[in-house]
Amino acid sequence: MSISSNKRIIKNTLFLYIRMFLILAITLYTSRIILKALGIEDYGIYTVVAGFISLFTFLNNSMSSAVQRFFSFEIGRRNLNKLQQLFNCSLIIYLGIAIIIFVCGETIGLWFLYNKISIPENRFLSAIWVYHLSICIVIVQTIQIPFNALIIAREQMHIYAFIGLLEVMLKLLIVYILLIVNMDKLKLYAILSLIITLFISISYISFCYVRFKESHFKRIYNKVFINELITYSGWSLFGNIAAVAKGQGINVLLNIFFGALINAAYGITSQLQNAISLFMNNFLLAINPQIIKNYSIGEKEHFFLLINKGSRFSFIIMSILITPIIYNIDYVLYFWLKIVPTNTNIFVILSLICLLIESLSGSLMTGIQATGKIKTYQLVVGSLLFLNLPVSYVFLYLNYSANSVFIIAILLAIVALFFRLYFLKIETGFCISFFIKEVLSKIVIMSVILHFVLYSFNYYFTTMESDANNFLKTLFFFSLSLVICFFIGLEENEKRYLIYNIRYKLTRHNNK
Repeated sequence: MSISSNKRIIKNTLFLYIRMFLILAITLYTSRIILKALGIEDYGIYTVVAGFISLFTFLNNSMSSAVQRFFSFEIGRRNLNKLQQLFNCSLIIYLGIAIIIFVCGETIGLWFLYNKISIPENRFLSAIWVYHLSICIVIVQTIQIPFNALIIAREQMHIYAFIGLLEVMLKLLIVYILLIVNMDKLKLYAILSLIITLFISISYISFCYVRFKESHFKRIYNKVFINELITYSGWSLFGNIAAVAKGQGINVLLNIFFGALINAAYGITSQLQNAISLFMNNFLLAINPQIIKNYSIGEKEHFFLLINKGSRFSFIIMSILITPIIYNIDYVLYFWLKIVPTNTNIFVILSLICLLIESLSGSLMTGIQATGKIKTYQLVVGSLLFLNLPVSYVFLYLNYSANSVFIIAILLAIVALFFRLYFLKIETGFCISFFIKEVLSKIVIMSVILHFVLYSFNYYFTTMESDANNFLKTLFFFSLSLVICFFIGLEENEKRYLIYNIRYKLTRHNNK
């Protein structure tokens, strides 16, 4: 890997992690206050209604990966003329998607809300408010996507970090307003969320307009480019329908079988899962453009190296965070929320295990997307992941517990991982045996030792239950996870590189 690529990845990762730590702290705090302000029932209603609208974003998501891939590809080739035409075409497509979301949401979606979603009668009018405002939020976020993709492709992570921080600060303001304003909290929360979404979208669009000439919209209708984007994203559609079905589709399914209260537990689980996945996503945001650019210029060796390191580092990052939470889940949830909805603890444990497995696939998916040859891959893997919804329905219909939906997701995530490896080998010549040796074998050894050590200490700590003990236990387990993952998960040159950079930063700081 080149020194300049290393420095760029480290610099971008630093910006993203500063953003992430602050976002994580504020998001977790605001989640607790919002749960308290709304109450478990209203929180569950908001989760299922706003989440249901995101079912219509599968077009959004499929186009997003396409736009990101094409922008990074052309920047790697330094073809700025084509980049501008691609941006204009993508904006036209997203305006069309926004119209489709509005029409579907106000027809099919509205019918489903009235006839299928389980909502207490006395809160139905407020739920309708949330529904319509959520449609507006999704439309605004849809139009914003090409601008976000351009910022990431241009690797301007400091701006992405700054606006992200601004967003969470405004969400913190929502909490204060919810506590002092005397009106229906569910309606107020939806209104304030829309206002913030509008402000943040304007911020992203304004930055791009000032900084990047290619973001200036012109009446360019290049049919070839539009077809290219739609064809690529059309095959991504399967994967994104599957992702939406796995997320919000399961949320709706749980509502149908168990009611709105269980959606509160699912909503809290999703909040924590999304917060923790920020650590992995921020690393991938920094490394993904490099994966695509190395492929675009034919640097296969660097391309493969980045994919392997991306998978291993993502798993290590997730292990450090997830393992201590799993071993002390009840205390973590109580410390965070105070009021913990039923089933939340087991939901969180199972969802985090699934997230840990999925962390291995992030850079693999980017590698496949870089080739542009995703038709068969999306058909197979997308169809496989879509099975989450019908299989979960069958198990719930047969009176299995709500936990079964997470177990099904874990099993399908494992199968999907090996299919991704297979398709990456077919399209790029990627060496699966090398991946097994350098990534899977190392993380398996690391995980066995990590869980053996934490399980042993956990047995000792269970004899000393108290709030202070649980707090110290969580910190101790996090420290143990960090040490074990550092010494076993990293290669010798990676350890030396990391230690050197830490010493260099500390020395420079002390000299100042």
